[in-house]
Amino acid sequence: MFSFKEFQAIEINNSITKFVKKVENWDEYFFQTRDKDRYKVAKKCNRTINIEIGFATFNRRVYWDKIEKRYRYFTDEEFNIEKRARIIKDLKQEIASYLGRKKHYQDIQDILKYTYVSKVTISKIYKNAKIEEKLPEQKFKVKNNEFIYINADDCFVPVWNKNNKREMQKIRSISYNTGKKQIGKNRNKLLYKIYTFMGDYKYSNKEYYLQANPTVDFTWNGLKKYFEFETAKLVVSGDGAKWIYNLAKYLGAYYVFDKYHAFYFLWTAYKPDKRKNKVNPENLKNFLIAWKYFCKGQYDELIAFLIETNINKDTLKTFVNNKEGIINQPASWNIGCSAESDIQHLVKSQTKGAKIYAYPTLLNK
Repeated sequence: MFSFKEFQAIEINNSITKFVKKVENWDEYFFQTRDKDRYKVAKKCNRTINIEIGFATFNRRVYWDKIEKRYRYFTDEEFNIEKRARIIKDLKQEIASYLGRKKHYQDIQDILKYTYVSKVTISKIYKNAKIEEKLPEQKFKVKNNEFIYINADDCFVPVWNKNNKREMQKIRSISYNTGKKQIGKNRNKLLYKIYTFMGDYKYSNKEYYLQANPTVDFTWNGLKKYFEFETAKLVVSGDGAKWIYNLAKYLGAYYVFDKYHAFYFLWTAYKPDKRKNKVNPENLKNFLIAWKYFCKGQYDELIAFLIETNINKDTLKTFVNNKEGIINQPASWNIGCSAESDIQHLVKSQTKGAKIYAYPTLLNK
């Protein structure tokens, strides 16, 4: 009875055999046509490498270069096989291509099952991968008085440091877009969205002032790198942290307090559903009143109501310190904030299936 699995195994073995024959034929061709006065055969030995469909063992010659006074591996060079490397470059690139695609190491092993590549090998390839930034072919043009939206947020991710000790690494996310477009009944798409991250980020108290602010420099450099503009209007939005407000102030931008975090702070403070499946009517009423004031940008009314309802000091301080971000809520140009989803989708989701990565691996992902 026909078995596709057996048929596939036979075809793979045939392909490996053809590859080995091609390598050995080229080695023989070079042996016959080489400069015999310059290249002397030093030895002939087997080499086993891991290719995309399994292990291949072939026999090739090693030469002594009489002029350069060194050994030459011409067959390895011809077939792009690195010195002492067990895995060929093409397979390394194939494995590295899964960086940032939210794949478990086990997923990659299943996809490349005939290579028998180990999790340790995948980890090393991820850690040592050289990632290049892919820039747009042209900068996005923004007309005068049009908007560029900047979403900013922080998160902490556990990593292994250089001393193989666990530490929390801060990743700062700065994303840009030029507005939104409706693509469905309840679905919008951000236009010309660009994600950037500050790696190797180190916190400094100076960030709370307008001097020597690395976040401002990073954000401004990103604007100039990806967008072509002269007098565009800038909007900075985030979770209410002081550094985000300072970023907006330094850039001369409008500032917006993220609705997601405002909702979370108010809901947590009033606790309308303190018990399972049971709503506290009074707390729910207070929450809805505070939320209405926030959405309408009624800062004075909101602060007065928070004080009147004896909200906790930390929550009150957060709203008191975000006056501009609250007042700008009903503005026609306010399209909301995507900073939290940026962090969730592009940073935290990369650690799917693993509790902790080495920092270079996380940064590459």
